[in-house]
Amino acid sequence: MNENELQHYGVLGMKWGVRRNPSRAYAKAVRKKNVLERKSAKLAVKSAKYEKKSIRKEMHSTSESQYKKARKLHFKSNKLNLKSARLRNKGLKWEKQMEKVFSSYDIKRVPDGNIAAGKSFVYKQLYGNASYEVTKKTS
Repeated sequence: MNENELQHYGVLGMKWGVRRNPSRAYAKAVRKKNVLERKSAKLAVKSAKYEKKSIRKEMHSTSESQYKKARKLHFKSNKLNLKSARLRNKGLKWEKQMEKVFSSYDIKRVPDGNIAAGKSFVYKQLYGNASYEVTKKTS
């Protein structure tokens, strides 16, 4: 090998970072979307708390310094609200992208184990922590 040569042992035509297993890629995408939604909801709650505090302080402020503290809380609330909205929009964009990418995926190609796990998850979401066993049809 010459010092001026570059050798590559990868697969020709393979894109870096592209997942070839659609079910794993979809699961990762769903997790990412859920994380964004949770973060957005958390920030919205935090924002509401600061807004409530700022209103209370503003109503009971007797001096200039108390009024300034109330305004600071109000600005902090607005900042958190904007951050929450940004995360929510990011989640919506991610969801649109997911739909675009996975709309052509054939559900019949999903392994039975993944379908069973999905059914179990939906059942738990609908009916709480009750146990759910997927029974296979015997022919």
